Amino acid sequence: MLGALPGTAGAAGPLHRPVPKILSASWGTEEAVGCPSGAKELDNIPVTFNWFIRGLKLPSRDFQVIRSDGTVATPTCAIRFPPDERDEAQTVNLIGDFGNSAGPTPIAVRVVGKLEGKAPGAHRWRPIRHLAPVKVDPIAGGPYIVDAWTIMPSIYRRDKNRCEVGTTFVRVMWSERPHGLPDRRRSRRPRARFLSGALQAAERKNGRDRAARSRRSIRPRIVVQRRQHARPLPA
Repeated sequence: MLGALPGTAGAAGPLHRPVPKILSASWGTEEAVGCPSGAKELDNIPVTFNWFIRGLKLPSRDFQVIRSDGTVATPTCAIRFPPDERDEAQTVNLIGDFGNSAGPTPIAVRVVGKLEGKAPGAHRWRPIRHLAPVKVDPIAGGPYIVDAWTIMPSIYRRDKNRCEVGTTFVRVMWSERPHGLPDRRRSRRPRARFLSGALQAAERKNGRDRAARSRRSIRPRIVVQRRQHARPLPA
């Protein structure tokens, strides 16, 4: 989490997102992850929606991955991991045999089942029917920010991992895990040391802002909550 973006407005009610859609689908790893069933050496494609998606383990048949040779793959598993907390439910991790870098490669993802979802902050779950195919970013494409929104009090009050500093909070969703960020199980070093260039610049600015605030009255800070999408599954 980072203190950043001074001046961003707060939000009290749910986001106005009447229509569900896929924001990104990125080929994260090749033959490097597994499913809770024990299947290993599989690929993963984190799919990020503009809505929260209901459920931690979803029917894999609700998704299809289209390969460059025209064949269609059904994921071995579809799970909301990571992240898996109730208030960060925008990403579904598709895991399976989707191709390889030599070809065929995964080029599109589509929803063909009956998911349920809701806009962040909304109370009622709504059905999500078939969604049009969305292009899959290539494995060499790298991560990018796909969504950012101000967290309303109704959400962060119930977040056990919420930041205790600041008054306004912004959630930032990445297409996949930023490169160079270690698995949290393998390193306890501060994650901010491994942020991409954009967030490193924000962190440096925050340091200057904190120094300036020490010489004058303290103003409320906005905290950016950064979520990573492609760390390996636990054994």
